[in-house]
Amino acid sequence: MRSRIITLVSLSLLWAFLLLASNSYAEKMVHIVKEGDTLWDICELYYGDPNLWPKLWQMNPFITNPHLLKKGDVITLFESETMKKKHEPVQEPEEKPAPIEKPKGIDLTGIADLSKRGFLSKTPIETHGSIFATENKKLVLYEGDTGYFLINKPGIKPGDEFLVGKVIGPLKDPVTNKKVNTRWYVFSVHGRIMIESRVGLGLNKQKELVEKENTYQAKVISSFKAISTGDLIIPPNPSTDCIKPTPFSQPILANIVASKDQRTLIGKYDIVYLNQGHDQSIETGQLFEIVKPNYAEDPDPIDKNIFKKYSMVLPDISIGFLMVIETYPDTSTAIILTIKEPSAMGTYIKSRSWDDHQDLLLSLQTCEFE
Repeated sequence: MRSRIITLVSLSLLWAFLLLASNSYAEKMVHIVKEGDTLWDICELYYGDPNLWPKLWQMNPFITNPHLLKKGDVITLFESETMKKKHEPVQEPEEKPAPIEKPKGIDLTGIADLSKRGFLSKTPIETHGSIFATENKKLVLYEGDTGYFLINKPGIKPGDEFLVGKVIGPLKDPVTNKKVNTRWYVFSVHGRIMIESRVGLGLNKQKELVEKENTYQAKVISSFKAISTGDLIIPPNPSTDCIKPTPFSQPILANIVASKDQRTLIGKYDIVYLNQGHDQSIETGQLFEIVKPNYAEDPDPIDKNIFKKYSMVLPDISIGFLMVIETYPDTSTAIILTIKEPSAMGTYIKSRSWDDHQDLLLSLQTCEFE
């Protein structure tokens, strides 16, 4: 009797296992009919071939019309290679890391020719030499012409290049309106020359002809203004047309004290010179707002006995923006990006954050810098 009970229990467990397996298999191999389904649609869904519907109908003989299925009916599916492929999990493609974008700079190409920018100095500008004669006694040299230069620096060799131009100054300070104790000098670039050879013979103390050691022949390789005898030369200062926008480390107030072409009034895209430099924390790529003071008559003066007209200071009026393109210890070179009205020398500028002027940044051409 006990043996029979054990046998019945075992058969019950086996039947439950087979039923569970059957249900699990059925779950994988059946389709519950939804409203509007047809055997044609089901074959398209599972096998990618609607023409297999007769085979599916054969497996489900309870169906009377393969195009009119009842919602909720259970359709037994047949297994095929097509079906296996259709229901295998799709392996997601391996995500590749997004390429690292190079930092964006402000592209000044087409806005200004920085090779003509010149610079401002608080002290007399030391030059390397000057033009003392020209080929064929020309009064003015342009691109392709030849000149002769006295250069008082050692190590000059063919192929060396120099900027040629004039030193303008000392200039009166437009802020203090005085020249005393103010030493503003501008180097105005007229062109560029390339040394070709050392030339010239001169008499020594023994009245013998000897080769001169510091006179050279050079060709004008570019000219922006007329070049003539007496013009001075300096080594070129490398520059880039792609400027990185740079934040400020501290608030700065400065002034525009001169312009590249010594203009009385300045406008958009003009090159200007500032009276502060990297010793005062100004860096290339920083943004400044161009402002003008705003005064009014004080309606309620603190001391009525010393009341003066326009004695009340109101918030400055913004008239434009400039960006620093080069710095020196006590001066900087900048370019006017926007300006609402022509402005005179001495105009005030205030440091500003690029983050607060994204519209201005987006309006400028960008470039990639390393």
